[in-house]
This record gives sequence, C-alpha cells and structure tokens, in this order.
Amino acid sequence: MLTGTAVLEVDRIGIAFGGIHALNQVSFQVGRGEILGIIGPNGAGKSTLFSVISGFLRPNQGRILFDGSDVDRFQADKRARLGLVRTWQIPRAFSSLTVKENITVAAISHAGSIRSAAGFVGALLEETGLAEQAGEVAGDLPPAFRKRLEVARALARSPRVLLLDEVMAGLTSREMNALFALLRNRVARDGMTIVLIEHVIRAVRTLCGRVVVLSGGNVIAEGPPANVLESREVIQAYLGTAEYLHGKTS
Repeated sequence: MLTGTAVLEVDRIGIAFGGIHALNQVSFQVGRGEILGIIGPNGAGKSTLFSVISGFLRPNQGRILFDGSDVDRFQADKRARLGLVRTWQIPRAFSSLTVKENITVAAISHAGSIRSAAGFVGALLEETGLAEQAGEVAGDLPPAFRKRLEVARALARSPRVLLLDEVMAGLTSREMNALFALLRNRVARDGMTIVLIEHVIRAVRTLCGRVVVLSGGNVIAEGPPANVLESREVIQAYLGTAEYLHGKTS
C-alpha cells in the first residue's frame, strides 16, 4: 500500500472490447518520487492500462486522478502537457528525422517554441547518451538506441509522471545499468514519478519499491518486489517458473 501523497490514482478502472474485459476494477495509487512496477503475462492488460492512464483509451468505468484532479475529460495531448507522459513498447520516433530533431519536436510540444526547447535539448542528448548520434536519422538507429531515443523524447516533455512500456527489452546488461542510473537520477533530482511495465525481472528488482501484478485484467498482487515475486500465485499466473523469478533467465 502507498504511504504518503498520491500523485497518480487509478480508481476502479474497467474497459471491455467486444464483451471481453481487458481491465476489471483496477485500482492503485502511486506516490510522488516513487518507481512502481506493473508486471503480468502477455494479454494481462498492462499496455491497455497505460493507454487509459495517458488518455489514448477511454474506460467504460472508473477514473484517473492526477494530483487529486479527475483528468477523464482530458485527451492524451492535454494530459501530456500536464506532465502525464508515456513511452510505447514499439518506439514511435519520426524515422526520417534525426535524433536531435526528434527530441526537439518533443521538447517544442512542451516548451512551446524552438528557442525555449533549444536550451535543454543539448543537455538531454548528453544525459541520455545520444550526443554522438544527434545527427543520425532515427530510422537507421539500432534497436537499443531507438529505445533510448523513445525515453529521451518522453523526458523532453518534462514529465511529472513517466509511464515506461518495456523500455528494457533487448538491452544488454551495460545498457540497462545506464538506463537505471538515468531514471534514478531523474527521480532524485526532479521528484519525478515512474510507472514501468516490465518483463525484465532484474529491472523490477533493481528499480521498483513496489509492484502491481495484473492477470486477466485483474490486480492479483501488490507489494514490495521481494514479496510479490516469490508469491506462488504470481509465479503460476505470470512467469511459470521460479528460476525466471530468481533472474536465472533474461
């Protein structure tokens, strides 16, 4: 359970597609400066949940509270301007633009002008380890750098709550360590809140103070990773084997 002030509250969210419930009475809170993990098997409703939180899907029931205010009436772009920003499992950078141009476009959408955005694009390129790739076309980047660019584009919008959808997938141990450091620094420096969907259990154990487990659109467990990841119900519903939970496979 959350202790302290919630910056994001998911309140009894339900959504169905063709009579099939993708999410069913999903509720949890996230505190300011917290890193919360969302885990579960494929098809559990994790990405659907992110789309509801960020305004890309409208739920059939329930509400999303951001800083105590109901944001249900706001479209995705308005929520992003308020500071509720998401990444996508498949990166959505403009493939014909350079890395720097992609980050600049994202920054302008928040800052409002090229002049305002230019002040921090260079610093963000350095921070995310993309300075050497600044002039490269995004469509030519290898997968790991596309993931990094996706995160950089999200950070360019100065999020207060950052929703990360499987950003660790396909990264090497060294690349993950760099991203761990980046995210922790942002939390410590800015008080940013992070909610991450992740299948890489090492990332969940390393970053998250608390985990919510979805299965079949329902919350089946919530708590510290050390407790939740040892739960027999979670092992059976999500990962299938204790070996995976202990990090013996990637």
